[in-house]
Amino acid sequence: MNSSKTLSFDIQGNFPYSQNVIEANNMKKSLFRDKDIFFSTIFVFAFIGLLKLSFLHIPQLDPIHAAFEDFEISDIVYQHKRDNKVADINNPIVIVEIGNTREEIAAQVEAINAHTPKVIAVDAYFLSPSDSVRTDSILLATFSKANNLVVGCFIENAINSEELVVIKNFIALDSICHSGFINFVGEESKTIRYFSPTLQANGEPVNSFAAEIVRLFDSTKYQQLIQRGKGVERINFSHSPSQYIPVIAAGEVTDGSVPLDFLKDKIVILGAIDSSNLNDLHFTPMNQRMAGRSKPDMPGVFIHANIVEMILSGSYITKIPDWVMFVFSVLFTYITTVFYVYYFVEKHIWYHLMAKIVQFAFFGFFVYIEVMLLNKWQISLSDKIVLVPIVLLVDLLYFYDAFVKWLHKRFGYSTYFMHGH
Repeated sequence: MNSSKTLSFDIQGNFPYSQNVIEANNMKKSLFRDKDIFFSTIFVFAFIGLLKLSFLHIPQLDPIHAAFEDFEISDIVYQHKRDNKVADINNPIVIVEIGNTREEIAAQVEAINAHTPKVIAVDAYFLSPSDSVRTDSILLATFSKANNLVVGCFIENAINSEELVVIKNFIALDSICHSGFINFVGEESKTIRYFSPTLQANGEPVNSFAAEIVRLFDSTKYQQLIQRGKGVERINFSHSPSQYIPVIAAGEVTDGSVPLDFLKDKIVILGAIDSSNLNDLHFTPMNQRMAGRSKPDMPGVFIHANIVEMILSGSYITKIPDWVMFVFSVLFTYITTVFYVYYFVEKHIWYHLMAKIVQFAFFGFFVYIEVMLLNKWQISLSDKIVLVPIVLLVDLLYFYDAFVKWLHKRFGYSTYFMHGH
């Protein structure tokens, strides 16, 4: 008995096709609805989830972590601002280099206060009295005469507890001035992108250094900040240290070499401006090196100034919710999977070339959209939610291909991947 394949012919009846090829062509037409596209998409997100949730997860070995550590595409916007924004001499904020001793700081505050600024803020803290009673007497007498004086404090976790406690200045000083915590959100060695307007510590709300400055300078802007109800705000950096003009050196305040009449009704912030002082130097998105940063670029006083300016101008950054980006990511990954699977199965010789073309095209388009949203409308998004699946999909299809072919061989599982290379 002869066995024969089922054949089909084209219109002219010249070219035979196997039944398997006919089925493959039919499957291509309905590839958007194919179960393999659905399961391939789930496979990608499940793999990412396992990387992030596994108790064996080691950040240094995580390709996602390694590729995107401490870098965001939106940093491009701040590179543009650093290089192109002109310094604003009418800025309501003036930076003054803080003195090295309590006597010097007291003399600075006295000289500045004589020109009636709206707020004087000292980006420092005095945890305990000094060894000299005379020194503290001068400091207290000077600070008590200053109107709207803010002195830094800091917040930390209580011992053996997750509750926060505020560490303020010594009692005599704390009773004559306002205080605001100078902590930033983030790890010391990482880029500073966020700040908390207010925190609960010792059972009461405590304002951040910048928020307390704004409260005393413009109560309306402060209320707008509080009404946003954000536990954490993203900092919309507008100036690099070199773009703050003027920055007054420590000695210039007291030696009379610089006229200080322009300080009237301004915010004057005293802080360390020395870029060699690593104790108060931080990485920011304005760092000249967007990736592989080795040197912090901004003293804390300039970060506080950027935050104050953002609050006063109302230029807050609105973040698209992560769940919205996740939905978009799933939909786009699904569509991209159709394209990848088609080339993987039907035209495998071109698979990697076409996949890389799609990746580069999408990456360029996505970077353009993200930069435009942030630069024009102060809208940010979590780009990793979208980009990571697209990056991993190319190689993960090989794993999925091997898995479904094993299922086909072992259990007769029907899969589109059996019709290809």
